[in-house]
Amino acid sequence: TTMTTAGSAWDNSKKLCLKLGLRQHKIGRACVLGASVGSPVRGSCGPLNSLVKLTAMVALTVSPLLKGRGDWETWRVGVLFLTATITATLVLIGRGVLSFDYVPDSGATPEMSRQITPSTSE
Repeated sequence: TTMTTAGSAWDNSKKLCLKLGLRQHKIGRACVLGASVGSPVRGSCGPLNSLVKLTAMVALTVSPLLKGRGDWETWRVGVLFLTATITATLVLIGRGVLSFDYVPDSGATPEMSRQITPSTSE
C-alpha cells in the first residue's frame, strides 16, 4: 500500500509541474524523472495490494471463530490444514497440474521461445 501511494505521488507530481509550467526548470525535470520511476512502482504493486486486501478479509472473517480460545487450544487443526495443503500441492505437482516449467503465451514469437526454453539437442 505504501509503494502504491508513493508511486501515485511521484506520478502526480509530474502533472502538477506541468500544470504550473515548471517543465523547463530543474524541478520540472526532477518531476518527470520521479514520474518515470513512480509509474512502474505503482503498477507493480497492484497485485500485491490485492493480496494484502484478501489476507485482511480472510483474517477478519476467521477471527470470530477463534474468539475465546487459547493460543494453543486448536493447534492440531492448524497442523491438519497445513498437512492437507502440502499433500494436495504434492499430488497436483505429481499429476502435472502444477509445475515450475515456463510456457510462453500465444503471443510469443519462436525467437522468444528459443530464448526462454533451453535447447535439448547437444
